[in-house]
Amino acid sequence: MKKIAVIEKVAKIIEIVAGNEGDCTLTNISRTLNMQPSTTHNLLQNLIQIGYLEKNENLKKYKIGARLLEIISPASKRKLIINASESVIKELAETVKESVVLAIFHNNERYVIATAEYSGHLININLNLFKKSTCYETVTGRVLLAYLSEKELKHYVKNHGYPCQKWDNIKSFAAFKKAINQIRNKQIAIKKSKDVAAVAVPVFGTDNKVWAALGIYMPATRFTSARRIQLITELKKAANQISENIMQGAMFEKTD
Repeated sequence: MKKIAVIEKVAKIIEIVAGNEGDCTLTNISRTLNMQPSTTHNLLQNLIQIGYLEKNENLKKYKIGARLLEIISPASKRKLIINASESVIKELAETVKESVVLAIFHNNERYVIATAEYSGHLININLNLFKKSTCYETVTGRVLLAYLSEKELKHYVKNHGYPCQKWDNIKSFAAFKKAINQIRNKQIAIKKSKDVAAVAVPVFGTDNKVWAALGIYMPATRFTSARRIQLITELKKAANQISENIMQGAMFEKTD
C-alpha cells in the first residue's frame, strides 16, 4: 500500500512529542524530521485544532492533547489493570474456591475484562474479554457506579433509566443516590438471591480513583455466615494487591 506523506509526517510528529513530553519545540520537530519550519508549523496547528496536541504559549513547547489521551488512555489503562491482576485473581479463586470477575466502567457502560472461573477444582483464566454487561444487576457494576460523580450518575440514569426491579425497586434519583452512598461508604456491595450470591469491592488506580471492581460470585448456598467474613477479607486483600501492582506497573512504565 502506498504511503500518504502527510499522514506519515503527522504520525512522526505525534511520536516525537510523545517521546519528549513537555520539552518539544517547533525547531526540535522540524530539525528531527528535516522539514521546513513553515510546513511543521501548519501541521502542528492542525493537530492543535483537533485536540491531538497542546501548546504552552509561554514556553513555545508542545505536548500530547486531551483528545488524543482520551483515545489511547483506556487501552493503556486496561492493559495495566490486566497485568496487575492476572496472578491475583487466579490466587483469589484458588483460595476461596469460587469464581472471580474483574470489571471496568468505560464509555458509560460496565465491561468485564477478566475472569477466573472455578469449577470442579479447575480454574479457567480469561484475560481476553471486553464484554459489555449491566451495572444495576451486578455487584461489580454497582461498585463502579458508586464512585461516579453526580453528573455521571445522572447521565447513566438518562441512558438506562432507574433500576426498578433490577435493584431494590429504585425509582427515583434520591433512592438511587442513597443506595450508591451506602456502597461507597462501606466500600463493598453484596447481593444475595435465591440462587446466586455475589460480593464486590473497588480497585483504586494511580490517581486514587476507582479503576475497576473486583467481585466473587457463587451459588447462594455457599454464601453462609461462616464464610462471609473469609470471602470479604480475601476479596479486599486481593483488591489491595491489584492496586499496589498497578502503582508498581505505572512506575515501571515511567522509568522504562
